[in-house]
Amino acid sequence: MTCLLIWWPLGLTSADKNSNWCYGRPECDFKTWMGKCKTGSKQSPINLEKDSAVRNKSLTPIETEGYDVPGKITGVTKEENTVKVELGEGIRIRGGGLGGEYEAKSIVFRWGGFHEDGVVEDNFEGLDGSEHSINGKKYPMEMQINHVKLPGASGTTKDRAVLSFFIQKSMDKPKPDDLFPIYDCIDNLENGQNCKMDRKTTLTDFMIGANMKHYMRYEGSGTTPPCNENVIWTVYLVPLFIPASLIKNFSILKNEEFIEMKNVYRPIQPLNGRTVYLSAGSSIPTISGVALVVWVSILHLLIYVN
Repeated sequence: MTCLLIWWPLGLTSADKNSNWCYGRPECDFKTWMGKCKTGSKQSPINLEKDSAVRNKSLTPIETEGYDVPGKITGVTKEENTVKVELGEGIRIRGGGLGGEYEAKSIVFRWGGFHEDGVVEDNFEGLDGSEHSINGKKYPMEMQINHVKLPGASGTTKDRAVLSFFIQKSMDKPKPDDLFPIYDCIDNLENGQNCKMDRKTTLTDFMIGANMKHYMRYEGSGTTPPCNENVIWTVYLVPLFIPASLIKNFSILKNEEFIEMKNVYRPIQPLNGRTVYLSAGSSIPTISGVALVVWVSILHLLIYVN
């Protein structure tokens, strides 16, 4: 029913053996990252403060094209520090103050870990693993839909646009196995292998319960080396909800070296005088406990990618 996507054309989304960077190991973690990661002044992620944000009437809901078209998710792979869901062509965004048209290439997930003494179900407490925070608050996970600028999009100077969603714990229980249509596809998936998808999942399936009106906008960078400062960020204020046990499934994944893939996020970076904008008519809305049924399918697969 669903999978996960990641493709970062101007900087990999996960550490590979030739990239000389990683998460969680002193010899290659974020403190050692070079390039703009070390010298840049517009780095991401940041803490987003609502009270100091500037309301911008041009920041209306972003227009999407192809998000609800089946068959655009073409495969899933597991890499060194992430799971990657690949997208086909023709998924685009425009409007909402972006200044141009962008095409979606991937979704990347950032997550933390879990308390060792936590129980998987109701009282499980996932550690804060989102990259961004709102008024100092972080969430267990963050989903980032990555887009690249299309030729002829002369109204913008940014090569990449990211739509980012926080993910919060839901108390809903996982559904029966018949809700996991990509189960067989990734059952024996190994690092670097690609499992082709034949299900008609849409990108919208990843966003059930999303509120597309309320968001914050700023100019920043990629959050993995080389951290190029060519990204326009749209961070949505209402989180998506998934079962707690499925959040845990991310942090118990292991890479090919049998190292747990947890705390795969970059720490908060200095704002350095940048302006953060608030969408038209937006506020920090009251959050409803809408659970993503489709996420049961997405996250259940991760157990078997391991």
